[in-house]
Amino acid sequence: MPASFLAYSAGMVRLPLGYDTDVRPLSPLQNYLPEVLLVRDSVVRRWTDRTDEPIRVWVQTSVQVDGWDDSFPAMASEALDQWSEVGLPIRFVRVRDSSAAELHILWTAKLGQDESGRTVWWSTSKGWITRARVTLSTHASDGLPQTPRALRAVALHEIGHALGLGHTADARNIMAAWVEVTDLSEADRTTASLLYQMPAGRVSATGPETRGTDAGSMRYRERARRSPTPE
Repeated sequence: MPASFLAYSAGMVRLPLGYDTDVRPLSPLQNYLPEVLLVRDSVVRRWTDRTDEPIRVWVQTSVQVDGWDDSFPAMASEALDQWSEVGLPIRFVRVRDSSAAELHILWTAKLGQDESGRTVWWSTSKGWITRARVTLSTHASDGLPQTPRALRAVALHEIGHALGLGHTADARNIMAAWVEVTDLSEADRTTASLLYQMPAGRVSATGPETRGTDAGSMRYRERARRSPTPE
């Protein structure tokens, strides 16, 4: 673990086993790791390093739901590819057998109010994520059919949750609760990279207050809401 890394606000993150990591600010847009830790009760949850054994992903392709577009599975795959390019110590591999998958990407015509996507994940008592399920809606939170481009943005957001990220209050990032952008920001990439430099489990953070988010206290279920005008 490096002695220091860039973060949203000044302070210190105290890691297990006595490692102290300085949190030095550069820019409010640099990353939002303290926000993630704040709403997760200072618990890091992520996958173990999986470069040698990729995370097995199954994307549902045969679906008969209202609002379906045949390009949707490809949009989900593009979202996976974009996260793969971040340089995290994990890789993805598509599998045909859903029972062999650890990450499932499913489709539905509509989720609850103000939801365009939903992610549920399971982790060990130490914080290591072992499997996740992403459900994407063919309709946006405003009830209109999703466009492929908007669906891809929601998929990016939900896969971010499946990797262990929470929401940020900054709408310029894909992990904002209301998805208003269509690609990963530099802050999204940096935050994910920092998360995967940390061990899973509880950390303690001290320093100035960070901005709150509307992510709530849902540790195991996250949802995305698409802006009515995401494009």
